[in-house]
Amino acid sequence: DLIAMGRALIADPALPGKLASGHPEDIRTCLRCNDGCSSRGPLIRTQRCAVNAEVGRERQMRLHPAFRVKHVCVVGGGPAGMEAARILAARKHKVTLIEKEKELGGHLLPGSVPEFKQEVRGFLNYLRTEVRKAGVEVLLNQPATLDSVRGLKPDAVVLAAGSSLHIPDIPGVAQPFVGTAIDVLAGQFQPGERVAVVGGAAVGCEVAAHLASQGRKVTVIEMLPDIILDLEARARVTLLQLLQEKKVEVRLNVRLEEIGPRKIRVADRNWQESEIPVDSVVLALGLRSNQELLEPLKRNFAEVHVIGDCLEPRKIYQAIHEGAFVGRAI
Repeated sequence: DLIAMGRALIADPALPGKLASGHPEDIRTCLRCNDGCSSRGPLIRTQRCAVNAEVGRERQMRLHPAFRVKHVCVVGGGPAGMEAARILAARKHKVTLIEKEKELGGHLLPGSVPEFKQEVRGFLNYLRTEVRKAGVEVLLNQPATLDSVRGLKPDAVVLAAGSSLHIPDIPGVAQPFVGTAIDVLAGQFQPGERVAVVGGAAVGCEVAAHLASQGRKVTVIEMLPDIILDLEARARVTLLQLLQEKKVEVRLNVRLEEIGPRKIRVADRNWQESEIPVDSVVLALGLRSNQELLEPLKRNFAEVHVIGDCLEPRKIYQAIHEGAFVGRAI
């Protein structure tokens, strides 16, 4: 008799109409992240939405055709690049999107692998559908270089090249039983039965829960006094409960000192060392922006915009909003 939706209609107010017309692929999927909707309430701030930059500023964000049509090259097919490309194309710009991988998605691809991240898969499919329907020219399997961008002769460039996981200079880090969180989720690294996940932010803890759900014994190593401090409060509680349910061990206030064969050496804040037996080590120690092209592009093009993780590694919220803003600014 009644279907009630809250956050889903914030993410996409047209959701019921899209379902009624038989186009569920057009729905902008809510991520249940609470990042912008619930999180801003206690701060008495205008409501926002991580996946819909128009929320709370619908009048200012209304789309208008471009005053002067340009050819815009978007470098990077992650969430920031796809959002920028679809908005630019909707405003009648000619848009070419360059992506080095074989498919669009950026960090949304590994980020949507765990079963408990199915909403991210829906949002990724939405962005891909929107890019295709907008008529964006997509060039896959093409790492962007200064020459390749110059060859397109664009009037403006949007650099959305994303970020890469930080690899620390720790003794033993180059051994074959050491991989990154992204390698694990992409299926490029298969850990053993006993796994140490180094880094207790959201990425590390999500990978830990994912590996534990596959039957592995997982230990999270974190040098801070607590874990998952980068998530909204309710989302954090949910992930903490999942870690407890999957029997993930958490070691706080310890720092990874050395990776050896079938063990790691850690030190606490008093420099007391101990060893943890492991078969594999998964690194989740933050991201670094991919800015190698930034200065060459600035020297060769009058209009260059930098968005998403390429500007500074953050979340889907910032990637989508910056893509939406630059899509309206050009």
